[in-house]
Amino acid sequence: SSNEIFQNYPQTVKIENTTNTLLDPIIALESSERLKLSFDIISNEYATYAYTFIHCNSNWEYSDLNQLEYLEGFFDNYIETYSYSFNTLTNYIHYECVFPNENIKFKKSGNYIILIYDTERNIPIITKRFMVYENILNADMQVQPATLPKHKKTKQQIRLSITNYEHLNIKDPINELIINIQKNDDWNNLMTNIQPSFLSANKIEYDN
Repeated sequence: SSNEIFQNYPQTVKIENTTNTLLDPIIALESSERLKLSFDIISNEYATYAYTFIHCNSNWEYSDLNQLEYLEGFFDNYIETYSYSFNTLTNYIHYECVFPNENIKFKKSGNYIILIYDTERNIPIITKRFMVYENILNADMQVQPATLPKHKKTKQQIRLSITNYEHLNIKDPINELIINIQKNDDWNNLMTNIQPSFLSANKIEYDN
C-alpha cells in the first residue's frame, strides 16, 4: 500500500487540502492550491524529519520518470514546522509541512506519493498518496439512481462522457484512457478497467 505508517510511532497522520479539509488530496498543476501533511510523534524531544516525492503511474507503481523530470527545486526538504503538546496526558510533538512551496514545485501532473523519513536513521516513517491534475480534456459526469430496483437505496450509477481530446493525439482511447472510480476517498474501494459504451471521433461515453 502507498498509504502506510512505518515503525508504528507516527500518530494522527493526515493529508489535507489547505483550502478545505473536506476536499480530497488533489490539487491543480501550477495553481495556488496547497496540501498539508501532518503527524504526531510521541516524544519529549524534537527529531529531524524530511520529505520527498515519488511520481507514479496509474497503478500507483513507480513511473519511468526521474525526479528531475517532475520536480522543480530541492528534491529533499526538512520539516521545519512543529509544536510541542501542552497539558496532555502523553507528551508528543506535532509536525506538519505544506506543499508545493518555495523549495519544491511539481512540473508534471499525475499520481504522487509523499514520503516522510527519519533523517538520522535514514528510514521511511510515512507514505501518503495525492494527485496533481491538469484540465486537458472535458469530462462530464452525471450521477444517477441505480436502474435495478434492488440497488436503488444502496447504489448509484455514473454516466461519464469525455470530449475535447483530439489535440492529445490519442490513437487508441480504449487502452490509452484509464478510467478509475473511487468511493469516498477509499483506495480499497476502487472500480477499474472500465470500458466505454460509445466511441466516436470526438466523444467517448461510459454508461452505467
